Formats: sequence, structure tokens, C-alpha cells
Amino acid sequence: MREYSEEFNVDMSGFDIKKYYPDDDFLLLDLINPFRKRVVHHVPDLNVRMLIESAKAGRWLYS
Repeated sequence: MREYSEEFNVDMSGFDIKKYYPDDDFLLLDLINPFRKRVVHHVPDLNVRMLIESAKAGRWLYS
């Protein structure tokens, strides 16, 4: 995303990578209890259309 920002001069101050790629919740407990209920994250789309529209606007449009 840094290269995208530099190449297309897009202000990425409103962009949070963890929104689109949340941390994995793997714990040592997963090895001890593989049947433990895992947290399912809702991950919004990150697609080419979003990149194009933000490049046109000069800033990240999606919060």
C-alpha cells in the first residue's frame, strides 16, 4: 500500500490495514484444545475499484 500511495499520490492517513487483514488469533491454547471456538472476524472487501476511486480522489475514501 505504501508503493500504491507513493505512485498515485494518495493520502493513506485514513487507511487501517488491520481492518482488511486482522491479526490471527492463534494461541498456544489452540494446540492444547483444537476444538476451542475460534473468533470469526468480519473482513470488509478491499478491491481494485476502491484503489482506483481513492487514486482519483487523492485520499483513501473508505473508513
